[in-house]
Amino acid sequence: MEFEKAVLEKVATVLESSNQASFFYGSLCVICNIAQAKKVLRKLNQDYNNKVQMSRDGSYGYIFDFVV
Repeated sequence: MEFEKAVLEKVATVLESSNQASFFYGSLCVICNIAQAKKVLRKLNQDYNNKVQMSRDGSYGYIFDFVV
């Protein structure tokens, strides 16, 4: 849970809101627009050595996966 907590804090800082992100089956789900998603991706890739991939959710946001 420490990893998830740290990631959610980073996302909240970027989005300036703490209720737009959550983990679901190991993927980070974020409710945001494309500009915000790109900022989140940039921050996570900086902090996790370019090990994050982003995809569009079919309805309302973006999904971020951490790869090894």
